[in-house]
Formats: sequence, C-alpha cells, structure tokens
Amino acid sequence: MRLQVGLEKFNHALSNIEVKGNVDAWMEYYTFYRRPFSTIFKTLYMMDVESIKKMVRDSDLETLSEEARTALQMYTIEELKEIIKETADYYNFEAHYDAYLLVGLGQVDGTALPSEIPFLYLGLERLRNSDIEMLIQHEFNHLVRFNSIEEVNEEMGMTVGQLAIAEGLATLAPLVMSGLELNEANIREGLFVNDEEFNRLRDDFSTLQEELERDFNEPLSPKLHEKYFMYNEGNKYPKVGYFIGVHYIIPLLEAGYSLKELTRSKTKDILYKYTEMKRLL
Repeated sequence: MRLQVGLEKFNHALSNIEVKGNVDAWMEYYTFYRRPFSTIFKTLYMMDVESIKKMVRDSDLETLSEEARTALQMYTIEELKEIIKETADYYNFEAHYDAYLLVGLGQVDGTALPSEIPFLYLGLERLRNSDIEMLIQHEFNHLVRFNSIEEVNEEMGMTVGQLAIAEGLATLAPLVMSGLELNEANIREGLFVNDEEFNRLRDDFSTLQEELERDFNEPLSPKLHEKYFMYNEGNKYPKVGYFIGVHYIIPLLEAGYSLKELTRSKTKDILYKYTEMKRLL
C-alpha cells in the first residue's frame, strides 16, 4: 500500500487564493491527484472537470481545509494505516493499491471505484463526523470487489443491480467483520440513516424492491444514481439501493456463504443464489 495525504498540498494551493481565485487554486491541487479525482468525477459525480469547476467556484475551500486539519488531529496517520492494513488482511488482499487521504469538495466521505490501479479514497474534510473504522471497512469491501471480478462494462459503466449488490455487501461488511448481529438496529447504523428513514424503507420494502428490479440491468445514469443511491435531504427513501442490496446478501450469509466469498462473486451469481433460495422457501 502507498498512502498519500493531501492536506499540505491543498493548503499550498490555497496560498494567495485572493489572487488565484478558487478555480485556479483547486486546479493546482487537482494536478497532484488527477488519477483519483478524475475517476471520482467521472464515475461518482458523473461530471466533467468543467462542471466540477463551477462547483469549486462557489465552494469555501478554506473551511474545507480547516475541517481536514481537525480530522487529522482526531486520527493519526498511523491509526488510519493500521485500520486499512487490518481490513486488507481480512480479505487476504495482496495486490498493490493506493490510499488517498485528500481534501475533496465536502460531499464524499470515502470511495473505492473500479480502477486499473486499485485505490481507496477518504475525504479528509468529512472524517470528523464519520465512524472511521466502519467507513474504511465499507469502502475496502468495494476495493476488493471491483478489483477481484471483471463485470463492469467500460463503455456503459455499472448497472443499477451491480451497484445495489456492491453496496449491500459493503454495508454489511463492518457488521460481519465485527461479529455483530444482522438486526435492524445494526443495519440502520450501517446505512447511516435515521429511524424514520429506516422505517419507511422497511415498511415499503416489497414495492421498492420491485421498482429496483425493473431497473436492475439499466446502466447507471445521474438520474438513476440519485434515485437509488444518493442521500439527499427530503428524499423519502434515502439509500434505497443500499437497503435492497443488503436484503439480497443477508439470506446468503445466513445460509452459510461467507462475506469474503460473496465479495468476490459476480452479481449474476449472487442473484442466482438469492433467486434459488427464495424459490425453495
């Protein structure tokens, strides 16, 4: 693992920001970490750099820097490295990967996306409000999965179903790794939703699952990504794709399949196991 911490370069880019302006300062920083940021913008934000610049123009970059500094006072680099290493060891993941602790745009706690060279990204400006161990365990599950199976079409990208299964696995990963019961309280905590939001997801599960399954093989578009996977204020069903994904995986774990095995299983194989199990009930 190669770990890079980006706060110092971020602050250097922000020096004399009154003259540079937000966009030029950000682009100076972006050039140091083009690989993770370009992947995040393309795959997660689904936006080009010019669109990102419009967001940067209105961002309070100095506040983001202060939030990142506070996070690094709460967690030492050695502590973070140890959690990452222990998680990699759990999966026996021996391939080279990079870990980036960077200052983002205030929206992404962490991510690990399909990439030629695997990488884990943590948004420093978001970490002080995160359960850091759960976050790393969640995102590292993605890293292992996306770099152990080849099923994402380079042109079309990921489908709704592929991401739902991936998020189900990643949401359950911290619970399984900690030996916690897969009950409603722990699942709600893994989803980072409140009681009211969780209850709506639970009560309308059948309808929501039917709706997602109609879109299961659709390529992720910004609209579908927002509908199923975003956590927006006022959204009646936040993180519904995560919630449905969890319920594809729980019956398989209860049947004896391991998290490690399922993490490295293709979506179609997981769906087949789930469908067969439901058919036999």
